[in-house]
Amino acid sequence: MKLNSEMEQMLTRAGRASLDRELADIARSGFVERDGCVFLASLESFQKHVSLKNFLDRTGYECFVNSIHADDFVNADFLACACSYLSLVFEAWNKSGLPGVLQGVISGDEFDATVKFHLLRPGETWLSDDLEGYEDAMLTVESSDKGFLEAYGV
Repeated sequence: MKLNSEMEQMLTRAGRASLDRELADIARSGFVERDGCVFLASLESFQKHVSLKNFLDRTGYECFVNSIHADDFVNADFLACACSYLSLVFEAWNKSGLPGVLQGVISGDEFDATVKFHLLRPGETWLSDDLEGYEDAMLTVESSDKGFLEAYGV
C-alpha cells in the first residue's frame, strides 16, 4: 500500500463503517471482460456509451467505469466506507480465479471518497509515483495486499 501524508492523516481519524447494502451488492456483482479490460458487472452495465477508443489506454478505461463516489451511498464516514468497499471488491476478485492483480485507488477529502480500480499492466499507470504531488488524500493498494484486506474486510 502507498499513500500520501494527507491520506495517512485521514486514515488515523477514520473509524470503521458498515458497508451500505447497495455498495456491497455492486462489489459482489461479479466481473466481466471487454476489450481486454475487467469491469464490475453492475458498473459496466451503465457504461454502454463509452468504449476503449475513448481512452488513451485500458487502465484509463477501467478507472472510468470502475469508479464510485462514497457520498452517493452514505452521508458520513466516506473514507471508511471506501476502504470497506474496495476490500470487498478485492475479496470478490481474489475468489474469482481471474488472472492478474487489481490496483485500487482511493482519493478523498472531508466531503467524499472516490474508489477506482484497474488491472496492473506493464507500461500503464493511473497515478504518478509521487502521491505527495496530489492535493487530495491518495492511496493505492493491490488486491494481493493481505494487510489491507484484514484491516478493512467486511
